[in-house]
Amino acid sequence: MLGFYVAPDGNCTDQDSRLRKSSEDWSNKAKDKRLGSHEVLMSYNQGIMKSLEFPLGASLLNEMQCTSIQSTALACCLQRNGVLS
Repeated sequence: MLGFYVAPDGNCTDQDSRLRKSSEDWSNKAKDKRLGSHEVLMSYNQGIMKSLEFPLGASLLNEMQCTSIQSTALACCLQRNGVLS
C-alpha cells in the first residue's frame, strides 16, 4: 500500500489503522514456511518497511504509534531469522 489517509482535520487514525493492518497482513504471509529466512528478511527490508516508511513524512503519527505499527512485522522477521524464539 502506497498512499496517505488523513481526515480534513488532520486526524491520522485511519492511516494508523491501515498501516497496522498492512504490518499484520505481511506478518501473517511471512509466517508461511515456504519462504526462507533470507527471503523474509529481503521482503521485510524492501517490501513492508518501504510501505510503512513512505507516508511517515506527511503523517502526524508519534514515535509510540510508529513503533507499535512496526512491531508485528519486525517480530515476525526476527523470529523467522532465529533472533527471537
